[in-house]
Amino acid sequence: MMTTRSFRMSAAVAGCALVALLASNASAVVVADSAVDFSGTQGQNNWTNGYHNVTANGAYDAGDFIEFGPGGNPGFVFGAGKWDWGAGNPPWTEVSATGGHPNGTNNAGSGGEQWVVRRWTSEVEGAVNIDMQLRKTNTGGGNGTIVRTFVNGAEQASFAVAGTDGVGRTWTFHVPDLNVGDFVDVVLDANGSDGFDGSAFSGVVNHVTPNGSTLIADSITEFSGTQGSNGWFNGYHNVTANGPYDAGDFIEFGPGGDPGFVLVGGGTRWDWGAGNPPWTTIDADDGHPNGTNNAGSGGEQWAIRRYQVEEGGDLLIDAFLAAQNTNGGNGTILHILHNGTEIGSLIVGGTDGVGLRDVFSVLGAQAGDFIDLALDSNGPDGSDGSFFSARIYRLNTVPEPASAALFLLASGALGIRRRRRA
Repeated sequence: MMTTRSFRMSAAVAGCALVALLASNASAVVVADSAVDFSGTQGQNNWTNGYHNVTANGAYDAGDFIEFGPGGNPGFVFGAGKWDWGAGNPPWTEVSATGGHPNGTNNAGSGGEQWVVRRWTSEVEGAVNIDMQLRKTNTGGGNGTIVRTFVNGAEQASFAVAGTDGVGRTWTFHVPDLNVGDFVDVVLDANGSDGFDGSAFSGVVNHVTPNGSTLIADSITEFSGTQGSNGWFNGYHNVTANGPYDAGDFIEFGPGGDPGFVLVGGGTRWDWGAGNPPWTTIDADDGHPNGTNNAGSGGEQWAIRRYQVEEGGDLLIDAFLAAQNTNGGNGTILHILHNGTEIGSLIVGGTDGVGLRDVFSVLGAQAGDFIDLALDSNGPDGSDGSFFSARIYRLNTVPEPASAALFLLASGALGIRRRRRA
C-alpha cells in the first residue's frame, strides 16, 4: 500500500510550488533509487530483481525478464542481503543493493549466459533523467562489464568499464515521455566471460516534470550544409587568436564567416578546402578539432556546432562524446556553453569508442540564445576524430495554477516528499 504524508494547500500555492520545482534541476524529484529501495521483497518500491537469459532468448526484449524467486525462477533465493542461485555457483548471477555479478559465456552451460536485471516499474508520467553508475568491485582483471539501460525493452544507453576499473563512471540520460507502467531495466552484462566480474551498478530516476518534454533540436538528424537550417550553424573558435571562448568568437564555416571552409563529400562534411592542416571538420555525427601541434596552420581551433534557440524556456541538453578514431592520443573534450558560458563538459580518452552521455540544464533560455557544442583537442590533435552530438529538449508548460493543486494531488509530483511504498 502506498503511504503518503497528508498536506493541504491552496491552488495558487500549489501552482507556485510546481513552478519552483521546475525552476531548478536540483529540485527534480527522486522517484526511484535502486540502492536505497533494494529489498528481498519483489515489487517493493516498484523494484523487481531478475535476469535475462541471453543463451535462450537472444537480443533483449522487455518480455524476456525472469524474476528471481517463486514468481519466476525459484532456484534463486534471497539471503545475506542478496539474490543468488541457491544451489551454489555456477551460475554466478547475483544482485545486492549496490552490486551484482552476471553469468558469462564461459558458464553458459549452467543456466545460460545471464544478464542481471534491476527492473523499476514507473509510477510517474512525464520527463525523467536517469542517473547511472558502474565500477568494478573485483578489480582483478578480466573483460570488464557493461551496464545497459532499457525502457520497455528499447536500449537507451550503455557503457563498459575495464576489469581493473574500481573508479568507474557515472552518467545521466534523458527520457522525455515516461508513462505509468513503463519498465526501466538496468542491466549488468558480463561482456563475454565472467571472470572477476563483481561490479557496483545502480540507477536513480529523477522526475523532472510531470508534463514531459519536447525534442526541439537534434544535431545529427538536422545536420545540413545550409547554415542556419533548423537553427543549427557549424563553425569554429580560434583559441590562438581569441583565447578563452566568448559567444562572439564563433566563426561560421563558409561565405558567412571563413570561406576557406567548404562542403565536401557531396555536401556531407565541412572541411578546410585547401587540404589539411588545419584538421578542423564537422559532419552529421562526428568531427575533428585542430590541436596545439598544428596551431601554425590557422591556429588551435575548436570545432563547434551552434544551436540558436527559437523559443524560450527551460532546456535540457542530452550530450554525447566518444572517440571515433580509437588509436590513442590525448582524447578530446566537449564543452557545452550557453551564450559563451560553459555549463558543463565531457572528457574521453583517445581509445574510448563507447564514450559518455550526460544531461545539462539551461533554465530560462531566451529566443536567440546560443547553445554551443565545442570539440576541443585537449592539446595535440593526433587521432582526435570524435563522435559528438546533442539532443535538446524543452520542458513542457506546467499546469495553470488553478488546476495545479489537483494535478499535484493526482500525480504525487510535488517536490516536498519522496514517493514510497510500505
